[in-house]
Amino acid sequence: MSVHQTPDGRWFVRFPKGKIAEKPNATREYFGRGDQAKNNALERNHDLGLGKPIGGGGKTFNDIAIYWLRSKSEKIESRSVDTAYMHINVHLLPFFGDKDAMAISETDLDDYVSHRRHQQWRAAGGRGKLVTGVTRSTIKRELTTLQAVLNFAAKRKEILHNPVIWYDMPKEDDAVIQPATPAEINAILAVSPPHLRRFVTIAYYTAVRPGNSELLTMRWSQIDFVGGSVFVVSAKKGGLVSRKVSLHPDLAKSLDMWFAEDQALPKMPEFIVHLRGLPVGKVDKAWAAAKKRAKVLRRLRLYDIRHASITGMLEAGGDLKSVSMAAGHKNPAMTMQKYQHASTRLQEAAISGLVTLGNSPGENKKPET
Repeated sequence: MSVHQTPDGRWFVRFPKGKIAEKPNATREYFGRGDQAKNNALERNHDLGLGKPIGGGGKTFNDIAIYWLRSKSEKIESRSVDTAYMHINVHLLPFFGDKDAMAISETDLDDYVSHRRHQQWRAAGGRGKLVTGVTRSTIKRELTTLQAVLNFAAKRKEILHNPVIWYDMPKEDDAVIQPATPAEINAILAVSPPHLRRFVTIAYYTAVRPGNSELLTMRWSQIDFVGGSVFVVSAKKGGLVSRKVSLHPDLAKSLDMWFAEDQALPKMPEFIVHLRGLPVGKVDKAWAAAKKRAKVLRRLRLYDIRHASITGMLEAGGDLKSVSMAAGHKNPAMTMQKYQHASTRLQEAAISGLVTLGNSPGENKKPET
């Protein structure tokens, strides 16, 4: 005897048979989807004198978000956990934290989108440039985390269901970034500190994921100097669990040089990319500084080195399956979808390879008489 919502979002009142005289066998009355439908169901429930609706058992979004983070922290890669922590602690909790999880509505999400689109804040704790609003793509990623939390809580029976499961997400508006060019990479390498130079060189010649999921945790023990390959433990992205990537001759020479340098240190470092023998957690600041010194002004992310590597292999005529395996993708279709669109030269080469027709311009023949 209460208000409920179906998995597809419809609100209804449940009551015992005989409660409505004109429909003696009925046990439910539906009111559609949305906030107004919910209010109509609550009013109808009150009119029937059927007590209070079932809510989320007093669970706030803060409660279930903490539960979700605790559950996922050991099951997903650390970079994803860091991103989820930022989404939840910095943005979602200040807006939804004290709200009953079951009371979160699509209107609340609309208000959040509007808030983030027009939000003003200063970077670096109040210092630096004033920033106004964020992209719809960023907001979509934050709301995707919110949906993950609500779905998880519903699955674990912490709440009855996800109340905003059918919410229409904002359209993505991220600009397409072209992969780093060899000229840009060389310019950055020329002004990079040693640890960043190792990072960029390895990222370009192996196409490994540039972060602590793959590249920054790469150890000397993973290099097969005799066989000329590196054993990569893949990030938990649903692709290959591990893979062997052949060493480019130039990378092999660099690795030989770096290995000799590291052997000369008081203690041989475990990781290939290190800073004075210590592991490196991030290279973002070093990358930004090197870009500035190299006068590379356009937006260029560390991940765009991987894009350049994969696109370069494809442009060089690399076998799609082999390139896909080097990238750690589960199948070549993912490689095609994510990377081939980045190179117009691939399309140009494919089109230029078509057989010339006999009646092409300049080759028309006079009709026989």
